[in-house]
Amino acid sequence: MKKITIVMMLLSVCSKFLGFAREIVLSKTYGASIVSDAFLYSYSLPATLFSVIIAAFVTGFIPMYTRIKNEDGSEKAVLFANNVQNVMVVIALVFGLIFVTFTDVFLGMLVPSASPELLGYLIPFTQVTIFTLIFTCIVQIMTGFLNIHESFIFPLALSFPLNIILIATVLISKQTSEFIMPFGILFAYFVQAALILWYANRKGFKISFKINLKDPNLKAMLVLAIPLIIGSATTSIGTVVNQALASGIDGGISQITYAAKIGGIVEGVFGLAIISVMYPALSKAVSIGNMEDASREFESALSSLLFFIVPCAIGMAVLAKPIVQFIYMRGEFGMEEVLVLTPIFRAYSLGLVGFSAYGLLARVFYSFQDTKTPMYTSILLIGTQIILGLLLSNRMGLHGITLAMTIANAIGSIILLVLSFRKFENFNYKKLLTEVIKIFVAGLLMGFVAYVIYGFVGNRFGNTMSLLSAIGAGVIVYFAMVYILKINVLVEFIGQIKNKK
Repeated sequence: MKKITIVMMLLSVCSKFLGFAREIVLSKTYGASIVSDAFLYSYSLPATLFSVIIAAFVTGFIPMYTRIKNEDGSEKAVLFANNVQNVMVVIALVFGLIFVTFTDVFLGMLVPSASPELLGYLIPFTQVTIFTLIFTCIVQIMTGFLNIHESFIFPLALSFPLNIILIATVLISKQTSEFIMPFGILFAYFVQAALILWYANRKGFKISFKINLKDPNLKAMLVLAIPLIIGSATTSIGTVVNQALASGIDGGISQITYAAKIGGIVEGVFGLAIISVMYPALSKAVSIGNMEDASREFESALSSLLFFIVPCAIGMAVLAKPIVQFIYMRGEFGMEEVLVLTPIFRAYSLGLVGFSAYGLLARVFYSFQDTKTPMYTSILLIGTQIILGLLLSNRMGLHGITLAMTIANAIGSIILLVLSFRKFENFNYKKLLTEVIKIFVAGLLMGFVAYVIYGFVGNRFGNTMSLLSAIGAGVIVYFAMVYILKINVLVEFIGQIKNKK
């Protein structure tokens, strides 16, 4: 495990805490209400609708840029990056204008159960925030450019100005008008785009506004992008389906979003850091035919991901209620809301391993420019999620929605894992399986100890002290078991540190 990954994880923790501060400010100011639903929905909708195309372009961009740079040099590669970015911006602008023209039609399909009161906020909010797509395209392509050039920290740090502006927007809106909120969201994304363009320029990116639709490299990437678009639709369509199912319940969208926000801190901190470092390295190894390095990168990334995600998922599921109570129970968010959110969050927590592993495994195929396998798997995944979401939400309510996501992503991850082994020659399956079993054993013992400690301390002290005690004890037990079982992720990392001395 590379040390840059650890640095990224630490920075992600700080970033996620600031993101939590944003959600806490929102929940304290507006609770789980129509206004909070409108803010969260309008904030996430543009990326949800367009992330299919963005993800396809960015995912296909990294291996294509790497190949062009290796074969034709940096200047041609930068021209290609500009061309891709400009095409994306034009598509985003056109899509935004179409959405503004037919907002009622789009929202009628996306949130069919929304009340007239909610639509009174959603329509004007989304007509402004839809144009964050333009800035999102710039940020994502420049993030790919910087990651290829082994610059990982700055793109990750962009969440700090974003969240600071959004927190200020929520607070100011309470004193002025809720309808300034979408403009705050738009401004926050603009700042991100301006900052990353400035930094990319320092790293060798030269801005050009030319569009060359005849570029053979662009055409080749677009051919790859078609199955990528379908394959990347899983998260977006899943989010849209979840919000549609939850829209019939006042505060339902907020509850689903709050649960995802807590779970997202783990997925974002560990999954994003590991994938961001692994994907360019794996793409480079595959592009030059070094399958030994490619196999090593894949095994290291998957082991590292599970090393961090598994204990977090188990711990969050075990301590779901005290975590929700600790984070959100304040202001307009009371115990009644805590009891509703707890099972939603627990179901989401159980799916963290599948969510994170699926993102990593899909990129293994993209590195080989195999976009069809993840596409077919995604179709199966989203079909499973929709069917289960409809069935379980009717029987179980809101937490049936997140449980459907958990089951579907677990199935998808298992399929991709089995198929990914075929990409590597002489892959050491036994070593990986042994590592995974050790991680789950350590994680389950940690969860048991955390549960016992919380129950014991909870009878004597308040929720905060009990929760912190349980987490502290769980961390100690987990790393003690990691040491006893000699889990390779930690052993290799300690070895890297010693070699640097």
